[in-house]
Parts: sequence; C-alpha cells; structure tokens
Amino acid sequence: MRFYKRTWLLVVFLLALVGAIAFHIIQVSQTEKLYPMSVLQKGSGSKTENSYPVQFYMGGKRSGYAYVNQAAQMVVEPQFDYAGEFSEGYAPVQVNKKWGFINLQGQIAIPPEYDETSLSFSEGLAGVKLNGQWGFINQSNELVIPYQYDNGEKFSGGVANVEVNGLWGVINREGKWVIRPVEKYPIRFFQGITQLNLMSFDQSGQPIGNPNIYWDKSGQLVGNFYSPPQLAKEFQEGLAIVEIFRQDSPPVVTTSEYSLLNWNKCGFQDKQGKIVIEPQFNGCKNFSQGLAAVKVVKGVGDKFDTKWGYIDKTSKFVISPQFDYADSLFEERGLVVSHGKIGFIDKTGKVVINPQFDPGTTLISSSEYLKSKFKQYPDQLQPSEVMPYRFSNGLAVVGKNNKCGYIDKAGKFAIQPQFAKCEAFDQYGVAKVYQNNYDGFYITRDGKTFPQIITTASLSKFYPASIKLLTSVMACLLWIVAISFHEFGHAIVAYWGGDSSVKDKGYLSFDPRRYIHPLHSIILPGFFLVTGGLALPGAAVYIEFEQLRNRLWSSFTAAAGPIASILFGLLLVPVFHLSVAGNFPHWFSAFIAVFINLQFIIALLNLLPIPPLDGYRILSVWLPSWLQERTGILSIIGLLFICFLLPFISIANLLFLIPFAITLRLGISEDFSFGGWNLLDRWYSGLPFLIAGIVYLVYQPALIFQFAGFLLESFFPELALKMYDKSIKLDPKSAFAWERKAFILGRYGTLWNCVETIPIWEEAIRLNPHNSLSRRMLILDLRLSCIWSKLDERLIAATEEYTKIYPKDGWGWGLKALTLEEMGNDEEALLAWEKNIRFDPSDRNKWRMLMQESTRERLKNLNKPPLNKIKY
Repeated sequence: MRFYKRTWLLVVFLLALVGAIAFHIIQVSQTEKLYPMSVLQKGSGSKTENSYPVQFYMGGKRSGYAYVNQAAQMVVEPQFDYAGEFSEGYAPVQVNKKWGFINLQGQIAIPPEYDETSLSFSEGLAGVKLNGQWGFINQSNELVIPYQYDNGEKFSGGVANVEVNGLWGVINREGKWVIRPVEKYPIRFFQGITQLNLMSFDQSGQPIGNPNIYWDKSGQLVGNFYSPPQLAKEFQEGLAIVEIFRQDSPPVVTTSEYSLLNWNKCGFQDKQGKIVIEPQFNGCKNFSQGLAAVKVVKGVGDKFDTKWGYIDKTSKFVISPQFDYADSLFEERGLVVSHGKIGFIDKTGKVVINPQFDPGTTLISSSEYLKSKFKQYPDQLQPSEVMPYRFSNGLAVVGKNNKCGYIDKAGKFAIQPQFAKCEAFDQYGVAKVYQNNYDGFYITRDGKTFPQIITTASLSKFYPASIKLLTSVMACLLWIVAISFHEFGHAIVAYWGGDSSVKDKGYLSFDPRRYIHPLHSIILPGFFLVTGGLALPGAAVYIEFEQLRNRLWSSFTAAAGPIASILFGLLLVPVFHLSVAGNFPHWFSAFIAVFINLQFIIALLNLLPIPPLDGYRILSVWLPSWLQERTGILSIIGLLFICFLLPFISIANLLFLIPFAITLRLGISEDFSFGGWNLLDRWYSGLPFLIAGIVYLVYQPALIFQFAGFLLESFFPELALKMYDKSIKLDPKSAFAWERKAFILGRYGTLWNCVETIPIWEEAIRLNPHNSLSRRMLILDLRLSCIWSKLDERLIAATEEYTKIYPKDGWGWGLKALTLEEMGNDEEALLAWEKNIRFDPSDRNKWRMLMQESTRERLKNLNKPPLNKIKY
C-alpha cells in the first residue's frame, strides 16, 4: 500500500495556510465601527467607533463579551469578562477581574492591571483605579495624574470632576485644582461657568460663607453673590444667554441650562459682552441653526399663559409664541409640544410636522409619566427628558397607541410603532429598542435587528463574510480528507473480501486524487448547495462486487464507507476538546463541532436503503438479480429526493437529531453544534465547489459534454451519443466517454451495432484496463458478432485476458467454457466449467443452463468436490 506523501502534504499545507489566514483575520478587524456586546450605556465617539450592549451566553450562562460592527458582524471574539464602549480608539475590558483597554483591532493595548476604569478615554485621558485610589492615564499607559482620588469622572472641556472625602471638586488635565472639593455632587458648567453655593450655618443658625460663587474652567473666580459674571466663557453661534432679575439690574450670564423663573427675563450677548437681544423673554434656549426657542408669559397674577416661539438673531419672531414647549434645533428640526403632543419645525421656522405624536417610552421614563408631564407640566420639562425625542441620524422617537417607533423628517413612520421602549438613533444608524421591559435588541435605520443577548448557537451569525468564506474553504479541504477516509474504507474491505482490482486502481494508496471525482465530488455538491439542496459529496471508487467472495462481503464493503465516516468524526472529537481547552476562537471550535456532526449525518444518510447510497448497496446484493440491474433511473431519482426533498420530511429530522444526541454524549454542547451550522453559509460553501468546478471545466471542457450525455442517456439516447462524440473529440483519452458511447450503441442499437461497439470497448479498456464491466461487454459483443463474422480468436483472447485478470470470477469462467464448447474445444471447456462451478456454485449468471449435455455427464462422472454437490 503506497502512501502519497506529497499529495497529503499539500492538503495539510493548504489547511494550515487557510487556518493561519483565518486566525489573523479574526484578530484584525475591519477597523470600522466596533461595537462591544454587553455595555450598559452608549456614548458618542468618532465616525469609526461605537458600542452596543449584547451579552454572550454559553450553556445558559453569561460567558464573556465580544465585539460586533453595525452590520451585526463579529470582529472580536467573546474573550472578555466585561467589555465597554469604544472612545477615541480604545475600549475598557475586564479579564480575570482586572481592567485594561483594547484597540480597534481587538488587541490588548493597555494590559488588564487596574481594579476599575472610567467608561473609556476622553480627551486623551482615562480614569483608572488601583489600590482604592483613582488617577488618570494617557493612551500610552503612562500615569499622568497620580492616584489620589476616591472617585472620578471623564474629562470634558478640559476638566474633570473628582471626589475626595465625600466632596467633589474639579481638576484640569495637569491634575491641578480648578475648584477644590466643596460640593456634595459633581459640579456642572454651563456657558463655561459654574455657580456654587458655599453658604452654611453655624450652631447658632448664623450664615457662614458666600451664597453664590462663580468659577470658570481655568479656575478663575469670575463673580460672587454681589457681582455675578457679566460675560460668558462659551458661546453658541457667537451668542450666549444672559438674564436680569429686575428691571434696574444689569444682565448677568445664565449658568444653568434649566428653565428660568417666570419673573426673570433673558436675552443674548455677543462675545464682546454687548447685549444684542435685550432681556425680554421668560425662558431662552441657545441659538441653533439661526433660531432660538424663547418663552413668553402673558397675563398677571394667577391668570397667565406660557407659550414658546422662535426668534432669529435680530430678535424677530419667526414663529410666534404658540407652543407649550420648544427645543433647540437638531438636524434642522426643532421639537415643539402642544397639548401634550410632539411636532417639529424646520430651520426656516415652518411647522413641518404638526404636533400629533405622543412621547414614546424611553429607557429613562415611563410612557404614562411622560404623557402626563408633556401635557400638564410642559414648562417643567428638563433637557434630559426631551433629548431622546430629538432627531438623530434622520429619525426621531415618537409614541402612538402606547407603542414607540421612529418618524422621518417628513413626519412619516420609517419604523412603525411596535416597541415598548425606544432610544434615539446614534450617528451610525443603530438604536436600542425593547419589546417589553426586559427583551432588548438593536435596530438599524432600515429596520434590521440584531439581539442584545446572543448564545453560542446564534453567535456564528455575527461573523463577517471573511470568516464564513474561510471556514467554507476549510470545510472543502477537510472534505477531501473525509471523502478519502470514506472511500478508503470501501476499498480496504473490498480488498480483504477478494477484489484485488482496488489495489491495481490505486484505491489502497490513500491518495485523494483517486477518490475525488470532478462531477460527483465538486460540481454536483456545489450545484445542490446553491440551489437550496443538501450537498452530498460523491467519490470515484469503483468496486468489482462480482470479485468478492460472497454477498456478505459485498454488504460489509458497502457498510465500510459510513463506518469510516463515523471513525473520522470520532478522530476529530479530541481536536474539538483541545480547541475549547486552549481557548481557540469560537468559530474554530464551532467549525470542528459541526464537521463532526456532519460526519455522523453523512453516515446515517448513506445507510438509507435508497439508490445510489451505500444503504441500498448493503441490501441490494440480497435482492433478485433483475431488481439489482434496474437502478439507473432510480439512482437519479433517489439523489434528487435525498438532496431536495428529504430535508423537508418531518420524520427525516431523526437523521439530524440522532447525530446531535451522539455529539452531546461526546461532550460537544448543542451551542457549538448548532452554532457551527451558521458558519457554513450555503452560498459561501457552494462558492469554493463551483470555483473548483469551473476551473476544472476550463481545463477539461469535455466534462461538460460527459455530464450532459449522462443526464440525457435514459431519455434522449441519440442526443446523448452526440454529447459523448463531442467529449471524445475534445478529450480522446476519456475512458468514461468511450464506455458510455459503446453502452448506448449496444443498448439502443441493433445486433449489427455490436460490430461497431467492439473497437469502442477495446479503446475504453485500453484507457481503463481495470473496468470489469467494459471487459464483460466486449466479450458479449464479440460473441454476438461471431454469428456473422469471424472473430473467434479475438473472443478467445478477450476471455483469456478476463479470466487472467479476474481469476476468481465465475462469470468469466462460465462464458469462457461456453465459448470453448462452441468452438469444439471440449477438454479446455471442461476445465473452465470446473472453475465456474468452484467460483459460482449457485450459478448466479445462469451459464450452466447452456452447458452441453455431454459436458454435463462428464462433470457428473468426475465425482469430486465441489462438482459432486452441484445439481445439473
């Protein structure tokens, strides 16, 4: 038995190469829009980063976090205990209860060595906690601000809130105090200034300290209770909001974004401190896209009416006060509220969406609470309560019939109200929605969804096309190994059973080239895959079942293929367990799991008693000979039935459930088994087959006509004959084409055709000397031709050669004996009959029915076994 090392080294090399590429790609993401699964809050980032909370569960338990992109494709495998959102190219991750940061490629950029981290980097710095104290590091993992704080927030506008001994203060990027810890809560700036009330009372009740102190972000004291700041530090479209407390007081900078008291008046100043719009309104929003929402109170005493409108930078009303609430413009749309309903204006001041929608339930507030506040207390709405309903990425959240959905800028529903809770779309076109209070998932602007929680079984759906394509290529390469095991099983058992031709044909060499057939192993499986069928790869091992010792060996030979498939699947089980123990990428373990599963499925399918499967071959040798010979058209029907109809029959589910039960017993969870099926995408799996088939057809175009002829044989034999003639013209060394041509001529022609088929059979035998069927057909045609032509010598030569090649074939000895009798060579005929009786005691081919009576008597008189046991 010769082992083809070079061929198998090539297969192993290709597997290793594809695997190496796949491992590299799984680590290197597309660097566009990474999303971590299982992050509880979203944040803003650059156009190349974002994150979404999707938890990964394996076996019903939370088992780490991974990263997917906005197309729901996985770019970093589940490998972290916790994963945070990306910001400035980095995301916090937890490994073994320690925190670090990964970069956009999914690589550890800052080793997990911290007890805790802030949400992520902001303005180049990130808060980290070590030994109970907080400090700040840069993106090179250098400690910029030492560990000295009890708590901390991210940097914004060059400053960050930190806590010391229960009080909050503000520091700058150098770690210097802007405002020392004085407040019980984090300090917020508005228009670049914050207002702090530092007044307290002593034991006698006397006030201590200043009630109002004003600081800017540089740490400068810019005002106090008696002298509030009169010039803002930050402006929107060149203007800032100012207010007056009474008519004779000068305008001061507004230091809170919340609504003013109704008796205060607000206006706007420019960067030079000049009042460009006199304080005259009872509430003001910052300018946005040339417009500012302002509030006007009409009436006196208890009888007054509050309405909002919009002014331009000349203080002229573009939209007169008519709304119960009005917001600044975002994406050329400004939210307005009237009688509890939400509408929108555009930047020209036109009401483009009439107030008609309810506030939808958000992650912050309930529907009934929001409806009540929007209708009864709109003047008390805070910016955080209005923010979820602003337009974002071209869509806005609204409610209708106690469900929330999304409208476009024309006021039409882009996504119908169907969710219990909705969140605004981010800049990448993804939003979080809930079907109820617990089941959350993500939705894109075009209505496509991906879950917030995924399992191992569904994990493979999130892999990018590159991984699916690579696993499909790996599957094709591994199929070469699987087919080789399967066909070698047939060949070795056939050899043990008496068919020595398998050795001459090279089937015992374990050379994959001997087992792969371009039509059965490449083109047909690819065709079945892309047309929605079940790909069942075939091979090119031809067993001479007539050479086997008996029918039992024939059944064993047929069963050896499925048994070999099962053994190959069992050989892969340790590979799976090693991949899990070695923390290999999930896709690799899932791929191995599903390939093991496939081996068991293929074995069970092959055991079905349907032609042309091995299960039918196991039983067919026990059927009447006339039934064994009528399997041509049945094989085609059976193949179509298996590939296209069987998967949709209910009872056939057992063929898939039994392998899953077996893999469970082998320690392979259903998460991996089911998850692996998502890797083997139909189109990606069929693509390598089709490409290989096309490449083969380019170099072997004759195969096209062979395939066409094979399909047409049973229905249009004349047309099939033309196809084989074209094939022979393109490839005169194709034994298959010569064989099929001779077969059609002999089957559908007249007796005279046997003279024409003889040279065709001889050419087929010359090209493929190990095909016993061709030799048999040649001998039969030579016998027929002897009726009207002198071909005795060629007939004798053909039978001599046949019995020499197949010395244990009773068919050959019987036909040789008949031929010798007809030529008057009784002595040699008697020896041939003895061999026929020895190797075919039951006379399966019925040759002895044609035996001459004198020969029959002579055989009886010999009286030696096994001749004396035969009934003549």
